Amino acid sequence: MNTITVEYNKIQITYDESTNRWEFELRGRDRFSESLAKAKEAIDKPVPADKPEPTFKPVLCWKGRWSDEWIQFTVTSIAGSKYGRQEVWASNEKTARSKHPADEMHPCNPHNDAIVAEIQRANRALAEMRRQRDELVGALQKLEV
Repeated sequence: MNTITVEYNKIQITYDESTNRWEFELRGRDRFSESLAKAKEAIDKPVPADKPEPTFKPVLCWKGRWSDEWIQFTVTSIAGSKYGRQEVWASNEKTARSKHPADEMHPCNPHNDAIVAEIQRANRALAEMRRQRDELVGALQKLEV
C-alpha cells in the first residue's frame, strides 16, 4: 500500500489509501479529511475559546514485548482503537511519531525499569548461549561422502 505523508505547520498528515482519506492528529485528537486542502484548513482553524486544553499528559514508556531490544518512547496521546486494541501515538529521538498498541507500552518507573534491566540482562545471556551453541555446532565433525 502506498502512503503519502505531508508535514504542515509541524503536523504530519498521512493519506490512507484504504479509506481514501487524509489522517492527522490535531490538539491531541485523531482527525481525518477527504482532501489535503481540507486537512490544512482544519489545522489553520483557530482553537475555539470555550474548548478546554487536552488532558492527556505525555508519558515516557518502554516498548519491547518479545524483542531483544527495549526502547523508550514518549506516549503523547490516545489514538483510538484498531482491531479491538487501544492504540496510542508515541515517538522518540530516532523514530517519527507513530501509532503503537497501548498494551505493548510500559510506563517508565522504578518497578518497570528494574524488570526491563533484568530482561536486558537475560537477553544478553541468551545471546552468549546462542553464540556458544553455534560455536559447538561449528566444531562438530562433518560426514564425508
